[in-house]
Amino acid sequence: MCRALVPLLAAAMLAFAACGDDDDDSGPPSRDEFIAQADAICADFQELDEGISADLEAARDGQEQAEVLRRAVAEAEQSIDDLDALEAPEDGSEQFESYLAAMRDQIAAFDQAADQLEAGDVAAAQRTVTSAEERGAEVRRIAQDYGFEVCGREP
Repeated sequence: MCRALVPLLAAAMLAFAACGDDDDDSGPPSRDEFIAQADAICADFQELDEGISADLEAARDGQEQAEVLRRAVAEAEQSIDDLDALEAPEDGSEQFESYLAAMRDQIAAFDQAADQLEAGDVAAAQRTVTSAEERGAEVRRIAQDYGFEVCGREP
């Protein structure tokens, strides 16, 4: 179970990029600027993900795995909030909203897997992780279609 979660968690964490506030009130950034900001944050988040992945590998049981997943969920939710707070370029805004929605679906699956692990239902957690992995592929596809590079690649 633990080894199955590590690559999935790494893929998910790349999907959960966040961008900081832009003090420039001249309107939304260009699409290229927006992509560069998000990809830079994805690169930073990838470093955080390495620590989470290592903790997940070191987890001795389902309870510890659930704790690591909860931490990952919290980090991912913050990233989604940060992305959602951005003023995205109008060009592609619907596609970007689809990206955010796909990320929310994926992180909900991780949260469900943590619940299942806490309840001792490893088989259900494995099924949920598989579902989350499929959602991660969709998140990456949308990110790649939008033009993200780091955010759209599989770790």
